[in-house]
Amino acid sequence: MTLPSISSSDQWHTLKIDGVALPGMAKVEIKIKDNRDKQKSPGANKTRTRNKGSDGASLKITIELADDEDIKKFESVAVPILRKRSNKAAPDPHRITHPLASMWGISVVTIGEISVPAPSSKDGMKVSFDLDEWSPEPKAAKQPKEAPKSEEEPFVFGVDPPPTTAELANGNAFGALLEKFRR
Repeated sequence: MTLPSISSSDQWHTLKIDGVALPGMAKVEIKIKDNRDKQKSPGANKTRTRNKGSDGASLKITIELADDEDIKKFESVAVPILRKRSNKAAPDPHRITHPLASMWGISVVTIGEISVPAPSSKDGMKVSFDLDEWSPEPKAAKQPKEAPKSEEEPFVFGVDPPPTTAELANGNAFGALLEKFRR
């Protein structure tokens, strides 16, 4: 994707959710969590870092609505998208369009917490909400119904298997081991 010019493009101030441009001026911030686990063993000089995968990105959106017209348009266009009333169902993912989100490869999100402080005649109204990057649930790996049964232990080239339980029970473990070396 070719990013628009920062100095001359309104695209940086426009956020689209499900193809609908939200009214007002949008400010988008992205936070990508460091999901590494740093562990230091007692007595060790160095820490061990383990990557625990990615939780996805979080976006903080602030929409500045300058006048009554923006507020009315926001109420009719954005509120139905941002606040769907459901019966404790999982939130629906939404497709977003913004240059900063596209730059980081974020296109599908779920809507989180929404904050709307009281409007003022000087500053208008600011609506803030969180978006979390959405990804489909991973499919569980299929477990075999039953592990394959084997009477014999697997053969590893160049390594003799340990004595069997029967050889140990008969007291022939040493004799069986000598027999293997004679072959």
